[in-house]
Amino acid sequence: MDTPLFRPTLDRSRPHELLPEGADPSRCGQLKYRYLDTLETVLVPNLWYNQTMEMRADGYEAQAAAIDKLAAALADQPARLMLPQEARDMLAHYRRQAAAFRAQAARFRGEQLRRVGDCALADARTAVNADSMVAGLAARAVLAGGRSMAGAARI
Repeated sequence: MDTPLFRPTLDRSRPHELLPEGADPSRCGQLKYRYLDTLETVLVPNLWYNQTMEMRADGYEAQAAAIDKLAAALADQPARLMLPQEARDMLAHYRRQAAAFRAQAARFRGEQLRRVGDCALADARTAVNADSMVAGLAARAVLAGGRSMAGAARI
């Protein structure tokens, strides 16, 4: 078997496949890919730009789960030096961030996102932070109370 070559990045213009190394490739320091056109094997660092879309989606889901744990801990017992309004604001921030990470994971998995106009106000705020430029403009229009898109762009 050929010794894999080390490359800093994967050439995504060539057909390739991930060769699993162990149980969970996302925990490895390097990823092994095979180019299908030449059967050449390469090692690349396990960085976000070398990972598969599914690995990135799993990473975003893990970040959302960690933020949910923070939110649950804050809801159960707020910090002693935190005012009640600060705790509520931070809890809302954590929930928005977790929703944004889940939306990003859904995009990486290719799942269909629901229309921004049908979202509740809090979901529209999340879409402003997490969605594409067009969806962000539509969410700003929802937040602006249905004003025209030209007025929403100035928000």
